[in-house]
Amino acid sequence: MPSPYGLSDNPFVAGHDTRLIFQYEKRIEAVTLLRRRIAEAASFVTVTGNSGCGKTSVVTEALEGANPVDFLAKLAFISHPSLTPSELLEAVCIEFGAPLPNPPSKPQTLASLENHLRDLRRQGFVAVLVLDEAHGLKTELLEETRLLSNMKHEGRGLLQTVLVGLPELERRLGLPELAQLRQRIAVHVRMTPLSPEETAGYVQHRVTAVGGDGPALFPAETCEEIHGYTNGFPRDINTLAGGALEHAEALGEPEVTPDHVRMAAGDSRPGISTVQRSAGPPQSFELKRKTSVGRIYEPPARTTEPAPEAPPRPEPRKPPSFLRAQQSARSGAPGAPAEPARPVEEKPTLEQRFRNGEVTADDLAAERSAADGLDGSGRTGSDHVQELGASVLLVGVLVIVLLITGRWHPVSHPAPPAAPQVAARPVTASDPTLPSALPGTAAAPPRVATVPQPLLAADPALPVIASAERWGDGMKQGFGFEVLATGVPDTAMAMLKKINRGTKLPCRIVSKSTGDPYRVVVGPFPTRREAQKALNDLFKTPIARRAQLVQIPE
Repeated sequence: MPSPYGLSDNPFVAGHDTRLIFQYEKRIEAVTLLRRRIAEAASFVTVTGNSGCGKTSVVTEALEGANPVDFLAKLAFISHPSLTPSELLEAVCIEFGAPLPNPPSKPQTLASLENHLRDLRRQGFVAVLVLDEAHGLKTELLEETRLLSNMKHEGRGLLQTVLVGLPELERRLGLPELAQLRQRIAVHVRMTPLSPEETAGYVQHRVTAVGGDGPALFPAETCEEIHGYTNGFPRDINTLAGGALEHAEALGEPEVTPDHVRMAAGDSRPGISTVQRSAGPPQSFELKRKTSVGRIYEPPARTTEPAPEAPPRPEPRKPPSFLRAQQSARSGAPGAPAEPARPVEEKPTLEQRFRNGEVTADDLAAERSAADGLDGSGRTGSDHVQELGASVLLVGVLVIVLLITGRWHPVSHPAPPAAPQVAARPVTASDPTLPSALPGTAAAPPRVATVPQPLLAADPALPVIASAERWGDGMKQGFGFEVLATGVPDTAMAMLKKINRGTKLPCRIVSKSTGDPYRVVVGPFPTRREAQKALNDLFKTPIARRAQLVQIPE
């Protein structure tokens, strides 16, 4: 049936039709930028925008309508974000026409795709993979597309990818796990809705493209009404303008008016004016009534018929009495009715039970003590808690002070195997007034040579002991190591017994007149190596963890 407006086709049909494309400034810039980056062999390009703003149309025009002098594109268009990585690889092969191995395997599929892309490059084609709805792709799929871009030929990538999606895609690409993919994006095109002037040009151009008179069929006020409902989204403009055109044709009107637009939007009351939507971010088109102005409210005429009686409202259920009492106490309302007190059965007191012979005097005393909160010492439980808290605080302060001043080391750290150069601890002759040894021990020698040696650490490895000084001529040489120096004889005897019980090493107590008078010395050994071996054996036991190498006479 021919159109009364001279239209050869529906001007607002969905899909990409080159005749109906309206070229405006923002679209021209987007198409030009995409073509330039594809010609420069950019690995990734992103196009984002709200639903229905023309993203797919811009990408299709940029790739299919390119000048053959710039490049010839071979497209693979995939719009299924729910694929697995293997399924995505197979879909790419199918779209480009690459043969699939039978049975399919990922290494063979990758090899077949790479060989096919090389053949396309030799023929002068640029392989472009367009992933629509990319905002719904899983992270593993986005990472798979990055790996596909690693295929190279003569230093240039064999596959270029265009990611098309909602603004959510921008947030997804900002995730840390997609940092490598984000670094490969050469350009990001963000599509925005049409302005009121661009909306009028869009509608009138599409009508003119199919043989009609756009400005006459869709006047400026009608296009302004369309923009007020759709906020400039092309897909919503097509839906609303097409519906308004059908209403005008059904009513036999020579042009599409704002009333027809309101009827297409769902407002069936023509003849009212509308207000523009409040300023704010663009919103998608929704078939809702717009706020009307200029309409005077007229109350309905009264009728003589009595109005039907409304059904009686059910009485609200009262909360339980204990809830009402709690609510009254919380609100503090003075006029709140008080709940009558329930009679409470009186129980006999402890004294009455004692007089009746039901409890003993001990039970009475214990019950009174518990009631008063006292223990046997006459102090309440709270006093005990306070004293315990004060004690814990005091201990904590003491530990902190010791740690700060360095006087307490909770964990003893063994020294490294290589003994540092430290000051020697001299051993001088003993005082003749003091006993030479404790009862039950070997007699102490009259003199112990001064040997400057570092302290040895309890390390599983063999400690390194520096060379010791030799005795003078005529004296027998011996090597030993001092494991304890103390001023308490009982402590020295305890260490001596521990060494005798735990090992078979020779041990003695040597008295000194300076410093700590009682020193436990293990030895003597004829050579320094044997002393070193005995020291290593002692460190394997928990008896001693520190020692000082000395030379002693037998």
